[in-house]
Amino acid sequence: MTIHASPVQIPQPGQMVTLRARPALVRDVVSYGTPTLHAVEVEYIDGWDHPSTDRVVWQHERNTRVHIGHTMPTVHRGAPDGPARLLALQHAYRWESLNHLTSARAHDAATQRLISPWQGAVQTEDYQLYPVLKALAMPRVGLLIADDVGLGKTVEAGLILTELIARRRIRRVVILCPAALQQQWHDEMHTKFYLDFAIVDRDGTFKLRREQGIDTNPWNAFSRIITSFDYLRQGTVLQEFQGASNRISQGTQTALPWELLIVDEAHNLAPAAFGNDSQRTEMLRQVAPRCEHRIFLTATPHNGYTLTYTGLLEMLDPVHFQREAPISDSTRRAIQQSVVRRLKEDLNIPGELPRFPRRTVRPLGVQFGAEELALFAAVRQYRRSVLGFAGNRPGERQIANFVVTILTKRLLSSAYAFARTWWQHVEAAPGEVDDSTLATTID
Repeated sequence: MTIHASPVQIPQPGQMVTLRARPALVRDVVSYGTPTLHAVEVEYIDGWDHPSTDRVVWQHERNTRVHIGHTMPTVHRGAPDGPARLLALQHAYRWESLNHLTSARAHDAATQRLISPWQGAVQTEDYQLYPVLKALAMPRVGLLIADDVGLGKTVEAGLILTELIARRRIRRVVILCPAALQQQWHDEMHTKFYLDFAIVDRDGTFKLRREQGIDTNPWNAFSRIITSFDYLRQGTVLQEFQGASNRISQGTQTALPWELLIVDEAHNLAPAAFGNDSQRTEMLRQVAPRCEHRIFLTATPHNGYTLTYTGLLEMLDPVHFQREAPISDSTRRAIQQSVVRRLKEDLNIPGELPRFPRRTVRPLGVQFGAEELALFAAVRQYRRSVLGFAGNRPGERQIANFVVTILTKRLLSSAYAFARTWWQHVEAAPGEVDDSTLATTID
């Protein structure tokens, strides 16, 4: 076997290399920039998992080696290990490989051998394993996890993610979430599942290009990415994502560029029941077909409009769902297979200590003063005025309903919040409708 010690020797996917004094297998090589640099993604094979993978600029690394050929490097010439050491290695391998939940009988094809519960730093609840088993039963994962708030949808998604990685079914992952949750997803994936993700946003992209070159595409530079809805929906950013996806899938006829897409708070990307869809929805329609497996997370999957609900399911799995109202029998059967929806009270077992406390809703009476009642009456009158101004034009009437709903929510919050929102509304749309009564009441 020949060993090239020159760092100019660029490895190819599938080759074995020595990087940072550790043996590794090359998973991906991406060239970029002028002069040409190579971003190399490797998976270490020495048994240490911190980190288990790396992505480096090959020309910037020192003391690298590319091992040419199909054989392993020469084994150290010395006495072999004793039988006891070899037996300990075999026991350790079996302990890592066996399933601790079900029988280890190889002929029992009906059982699933889970690995993920023992590869993370999280106390797994029994009900959180159900989505994992459901996902493993799917040739192509298309799962809407709509569990109640507090049941651990993030943990369930992390377990599925870890399981699919351990089974070598996925490698490239995109997590879409609101901007405020990016860091939380990053920290939970790192601390609970030992998975490192890169947050791709404006600051992260600027830092990456300052380090690796102005031509660097962040969607090519990382294999595990967390990004926000509103960042990816931007025109130039979405074009970069599409360009990177085309490059990743170049030369393949069937493989998709991304193996797994996780969408948190997916109801924010659901199509509208009436009118035009949002930019977020259009973005998801372009991103989802680039991903083989898809997991949507939301505690509120249904907003009361069947067209919105089935439209979200269609983006999850267009093979088994189509946007329709009412829901057909075939769609109901598909929902049973693809949707996981459980409330906290559903997980309490009768006759046993409740796992979750029972929630009791008790209405509290509120007494309004004369000024507050006058303000509410003025808001109702203003609502009638706005809707009358919109007439029967569907688009304008939908906007008018939205504006008045926001004002009503602010009024229920506090008089101060309502006043601030009201004056901003007046400055943005002066003289369009009769607001004299409401303005007088506020003054």
